[in-house]
Amino acid sequence: MNARAWVVGVGALCWACAAARPLERSEALGDPAPLPGVAAVPTHGHDVEIQLAAGCAVTGELLATDSDYLWVRRAQKREVLGVPTVLVERVNIELYTSESAAIGGWTALGALTTPSHGGFLILSLPVWLLTGITTSSYAAAHNDTHAAPKDFPKLYEYARFPQGLPPAYRSGALGLTGCH
Repeated sequence: MNARAWVVGVGALCWACAAARPLERSEALGDPAPLPGVAAVPTHGHDVEIQLAAGCAVTGELLATDSDYLWVRRAQKREVLGVPTVLVERVNIELYTSESAAIGGWTALGALTTPSHGGFLILSLPVWLLTGITTSSYAAAHNDTHAAPKDFPKLYEYARFPQGLPPAYRSGALGLTGCH
């Protein structure tokens, strides 16, 4: 590469850098996209099971938490329920679907194919069963977490509305007074 080409290349690079616009996040560089409706936003709270001191449980989607209540949307009745934290003994939170049944199905299918391995069946069947059963059990047992009363202030991380329940939901909410 000769010196003249090198100087022209460096000059072009310097000009491009000097002419570039700084990134300005408050300025849109194109047609603004319309905002989606609330139903189109794929956000939801985690599924929870709230164990009450009275011995019963409340299940549903965790909507919000505050110092006095855990707000849950019960799927079967389509209602918002405020559960007083003083009545709660423990909260079980499902972090994700474990798919342990699918893993068990693949294990069974793999175990059924081992006769095609001939004499190696003696090795392949125990490997299928050992790895499949272990993996399925682990997946089923490790897809959730638990919160004791001292951990309730951290539950907002699992809620649909981590900043608090919107007033529109609060006005139609039911208060839990006991097991029902």
